[in-house]
Amino acid sequence: MPLGGGIHRISSVCIKEVDDGIWLISFMRYDLGYIDLDQRTLQTIDTPFGTRVSPMS
Repeated sequence: MPLGGGIHRISSVCIKEVDDGIWLISFMRYDLGYIDLDQRTLQTIDTPFGTRVSPMS
């Protein structure tokens, strides 16, 4: 569903255009990575959850 300003939300996934042809993919409030439509690449964010979530042992 378009939210305006190049932002789309599908359930808990958000896709936001941050630059010409560069889209930020987020799940809930966590940024997961960027899609470059021109280069057809996906660049993931190393620690999308930062220090907010501790790893399971």
